Amino acid sequence: MIDAAMGKRQADVGERAVLRLLVATWAEALPLLGFAPRVTGMGCRSLDIGDGEALLLAGFAGACQPWLRPGDVLLAGDAPAELRSRLGAVSGEVRTLDHIANPAEKSALGGEGVAAVDMETAWLAAASNVPFVSVRVIIDRLEDPAVSVATAWHYMAACRSLRKAVGEAYEFLSHPNGRGPTPS
Repeated sequence: MIDAAMGKRQADVGERAVLRLLVATWAEALPLLGFAPRVTGMGCRSLDIGDGEALLLAGFAGACQPWLRPGDVLLAGDAPAELRSRLGAVSGEVRTLDHIANPAEKSALGGEGVAAVDMETAWLAAASNVPFVSVRVIIDRLEDPAVSVATAWHYMAACRSLRKAVGEAYEFLSHPNGRGPTPS
């Protein structure tokens, strides 16, 4: 769908077209990601993306698999395979919950094949009417409670990983042909 939105935009205004992306995350996280706030009010059940043609969601997730480590990147939504490869994103479902999952619940979900859990992706995607990509970075391991010393210890590394992944995804997706420049 992201590819389709890019193609439509190019057809509308020519080869120099750039897909207008909107980055949605916690308002407090935007400065860490290097963006000025454009979406606020997380927890709302409607989402006005203005003139955006696609939505780039960003945030953290809790691991439901023992092989996932803080800083690992997962993508949900309409992420092109080339973007997944470029970011080194691991495969797996990101399940959205309405509460913070404890280690036992994460383990049970992992047994169902879920890779990670978050609290935003599904409802933000449902509230928008445009293609979306959700970039999720693991912050708490399977055995870690979400609110713990271990999670606090991993916070800055997870922020660095999220900032890098969102920057690369933004560059890739906003490039006129959806491929962005070759990473250095």
